[in-house]
Amino acid sequence: MLRNAFSIPNQLAQSGGQLIQDGVFCQYRPDVVFADITMPVMGGHELARRIRERPEMNSTYLVALTGFEQSTDRERVFEAGFDRHLTKPVDIQRLRELFDELDISKSESEVRSDLQTGGFH
Repeated sequence: MLRNAFSIPNQLAQSGGQLIQDGVFCQYRPDVVFADITMPVMGGHELARRIRERPEMNSTYLVALTGFEQSTDRERVFEAGFDRHLTKPVDIQRLRELFDELDISKSESEVRSDLQTGGFH
């Protein structure tokens, strides 16, 4: 549902390992990565550390999606290199505000074009 809630090009990786090891990240160069902290193969903390180790990936905005909301959980998220911590279930309005803040939303004509050509949906 999250992938289709906004008309923004997106790519899905099933795990942190797929994103890094299979080259998905380098191929698509995302502006934002939403990562669950408890993903299979490579968890979100390790994924964030690996992304931050690579200079070409440093400008990517990292958002942790997690059910963990204690202050120590938040600290670990930021120490790993995430820019934002969102607790599940994620409120769609909070995501809209995040996209507006990052100014990565697309114009209506770009969205229409993506829908006609298949885009990244």
